Amino acid sequence: MVDSALVWIVIVALAGAGGIGLSLFHYIRDADFDYVNAAIGVGAVGYSIELGMANGYLARNGLFDALMLICAGIVVVCAVLAVKRGQRGFRLLRSNS
Repeated sequence: MVDSALVWIVIVALAGAGGIGLSLFHYIRDADFDYVNAAIGVGAVGYSIELGMANGYLARNGLFDALMLICAGIVVVCAVLAVKRGQRGFRLLRSNS
């Protein structure tokens, strides 16, 4: 029987890598950074680190805790910049008055 936690960790990590890759592809193609995809990708990577620690695949130590804190900070900064720049997905949150 397959351990489903490991399957979900891999799925979330691949989704994170895809989000980061998509934001980099958008930057290379259009010279405009896509903060929404970056926030989703980095959030998924941080969540996969947390899932790995919670299920015992990664040791709980200061390095992985710091990586999760850094991922959370990057998500907040990317979300704020996306709202400030009015990127798609965040246009409803910005008032035009």
